Amino acid sequence: STVMLVSLVVMPEYRGLGLGREIMRVYAEREKAKGRKRMVLTCVEKNIKMYEKFGYKLLGVSNSVYGGAVWYDMVLPL
Repeated sequence: STVMLVSLVVMPEYRGLGLGREIMRVYAEREKAKGRKRMVLTCVEKNIKMYEKFGYKLLGVSNSVYGGAVWYDMVLPL
């Protein structure tokens, strides 16, 4: 089965401390233990490199048109 992540937000004063990475790591471990096979998300272009550092692979431009932005689909096999 698949888990779809909707949003990850770290308050500006706490960014750069590795909190986002740790949240994503713990969440992925928890979902893998539940038998999930992959996690997917959509993000804007400026966040692609961050998610790649977390192990996500870029799939390409998403079909999402939310907020008029260009979104990108990413996947993390568990």
